[in-house]
Amino acid sequence: GFDLIAGKRRKGYGYFILAMQSAMLLVTLYAASVGVSILGNSSRLLLFMFAFVYLCVVSLVGVCLTRRYKYPDLTKSILFSKISLGLVLLFFAGGSVYLINPYVYAVDAIFASSPMPGVDQYYPPADDSAPQSQSAIASTESAHTGRINILLIGSDADTDRYGVTTDSLNVVSIDLTTMNSTIIGIPRNLTDAPIPAYLRDQYFPKGYRNLINTLYWWGESNPSAVNSALVGGQYPGATLLSYSVATLLGMPLDAWIMVDMGGFINVIDAAGGMQVYVDKDLAVPGRVTGSKGITTDLNKGWHYMDGTNALSFARSRQSDSDYWRMGRQRCLLASLVAQKTPIDILLRWPALAAVLGNNVQTNLKSDMLRALVNLAGADTNGVKFLSLVPPLVPADGWDSEFVRKLVYGAVYDVPYTELFEDTSEIVAPSAPDE
Repeated sequence: GFDLIAGKRRKGYGYFILAMQSAMLLVTLYAASVGVSILGNSSRLLLFMFAFVYLCVVSLVGVCLTRRYKYPDLTKSILFSKISLGLVLLFFAGGSVYLINPYVYAVDAIFASSPMPGVDQYYPPADDSAPQSQSAIASTESAHTGRINILLIGSDADTDRYGVTTDSLNVVSIDLTTMNSTIIGIPRNLTDAPIPAYLRDQYFPKGYRNLINTLYWWGESNPSAVNSALVGGQYPGATLLSYSVATLLGMPLDAWIMVDMGGFINVIDAAGGMQVYVDKDLAVPGRVTGSKGITTDLNKGWHYMDGTNALSFARSRQSDSDYWRMGRQRCLLASLVAQKTPIDILLRWPALAAVLGNNVQTNLKSDMLRALVNLAGADTNGVKFLSLVPPLVPADGWDSEFVRKLVYGAVYDVPYTELFEDTSEIVAPSAPDE
């Protein structure tokens, strides 16, 4: 700008550079408006970077040309232009390697083609009685606009068991306007999980009597059966599990994210660890699958946890029960959300991308990514927890109408007195929400 004032052609070049800078501003504002969803669309990201680099180079060339009028010595102008252009290209080449290379790897490894099933309004089936829970489902679906519901699956293929079990099941419901969220914990030992009618007729005439944490592996082992009942896609096990959870809760699910618990350690380490408050003295397993060392028991108070300690904390049940363990898993989720900002994610992006590509799969769409990243650094006061565990909800023989009303009230801030005639039956869950 100062060069233009001194140049004899300041008016013409002034308009030119003003146009280029305005275009750069518009491109930048567009990128800010779509945010992290760019990361889910390679063509959009490459187009944005090409436009930005092009406008930067053209603007710089314009500035270089104006300097020729201020400095008639052509040698100096050419040298200045070469150095400036070289620095700009080096900057963007380095940025491309930093952002795009790990991004392409992560997208190829993480994002799966797997459709989401709908909600079965007629659960529980297998009798001639009137369908249950239609009112609760209708209310949930009508209010679903403006929210995304994501199933978080923690999978575990330990050496002492056959196949893959899903020992951590949580649904995160996010209000896209306020960014308040509700985390719903589902016990892994739930029995009689709902399955599609085709699978009941052909494979499980008495219902699915195994624990719900085995449903994913059954779907992965029987893809043709799942595809006959649902459109299973690339991960039929995740599709079947999503159907079951959506039907249990009476709420539509938009996507699932599955994390290999063996790789959970590397994910936390790549994110830089976290501070966690342990509310009581806790005995932890000395070594867990994938650990990078032996852990020691935790005393009550604040602790910095790397991946190994965080996984030991999440999986310990030596001092209490499965339901307390579910509470600790939600504690880690809330701590991670509260302590990691979008800047942290960007600065650690290459390491995170490599780790996520090896340990995470999801069918998230690009427009959902922004909502998740916007949660980073959020106030945990905006996070609510609902644990569907005894004595609130028995693990065997769920009352579907009761559970769906609980979920609806927790997600949409509806007082339970408006949903239940008698609230004395709503007992506080035994798992800790703190």
